[in-house]
Amino acid sequence: NVDLRDVPMDYVNGARGLVLDSQPTLFGGTLEENVTLGRTSISFEDLQWAIRFVELEDEIDRMPRGLETRLEAADTRYTKSQILRILVARAIVTRPHLLIFDGTLHNMEPSLRHTILRRLCSKDEPWAAVFVSNDPTIEEFVDRHVLVR
Repeated sequence: NVDLRDVPMDYVNGARGLVLDSQPTLFGGTLEENVTLGRTSISFEDLQWAIRFVELEDEIDRMPRGLETRLEAADTRYTKSQILRILVARAIVTRPHLLIFDGTLHNMEPSLRHTILRRLCSKDEPWAAVFVSNDPTIEEFVDRHVLVR
């Protein structure tokens, strides 16, 4: 048994990805910086993989500066779906062991949401994904669900 208080925070932070619906915001910086959070250990290949995973590749290709496009914290040029996909890319880019989604993905187009949920819940991925949601459609993607009343 391991006391979690003894586990270094760097390890914990590297082992999980977290996306909260209550704060679906970006920060001032490039699109690449918004996904990598300045983590220099993230390779360009991993960045590209995360962008493809969340179906942003074509949209980024249409941006004049691509990954170097500047984003602002209160940027209104992008849809909530695009912002959420950037945040999901941020959470998965390091392929953490644990992903936690709290109320996210609701504001995506249904077909896109289905694709991303299917990918997030794939047995081929290295993580366990936890979804906190009141949306019953998520049940079709997960192995187990817990109902809290």
